[in-house]
Amino acid sequence: SPPPLPPPSPPPPQYSLYVTSAVSLVSRLNYVFGRNGEPVVVIFANNTFSIESPLIFNSTTAASDIEIRGEPGAALHMAFRNDSPMIIVQKGAPPVHLLGLRISGQVLVEGGWIEIAGSDFVNCVSNHCKDVETNGPSGFRSDRMPAVAVTGGHALLMDVQFREVGYVRAARPNVAAVSVMSGEVAIYR
Repeated sequence: SPPPLPPPSPPPPQYSLYVTSAVSLVSRLNYVFGRNGEPVVVIFANNTFSIESPLIFNSTTAASDIEIRGEPGAALHMAFRNDSPMIIVQKGAPPVHLLGLRISGQVLVEGGWIEIAGSDFVNCVSNHCKDVETNGPSGFRSDRMPAVAVTGGHALLMDVQFREVGYVRAARPNVAAVSVMSGEVAIYR
């Protein structure tokens, strides 16, 4: 009889970051996403966090898998008025998972693969709300950008809510919550 098979290899070590403060947030996140070949889990505490500049995932992102998860009440928004997406996934990026977050900003998928689950896209977060007619909220501009834009790659949206997205302006029609120009999108409720 053949010799027994060796036991399966253990999963690779996982690097975790628990975020309770927005101090130097983007630089701390970029350090974590640079973990070579490791899966990374970032957990945001119940708080509102300002993202100072877009989080960009591409072929230079060293982590093998990225999970960004929020505890109940965790919210992300752009720190300044800006028409840039908050999260950009490009060709060559590791799989990205956004789970249980309240997001006031755009997710742009230009390539790669992203899963967004159990999350809400909203026009405003707490006291950062402003009327879209007078330059919009800090960051997300539903009068200009869909919440999720896919121009390539793959996006999986499961149990995602879109609130106050697609605001009607006199000179513009509603903007879709999800825009697909190229690539694949699957939406499950």
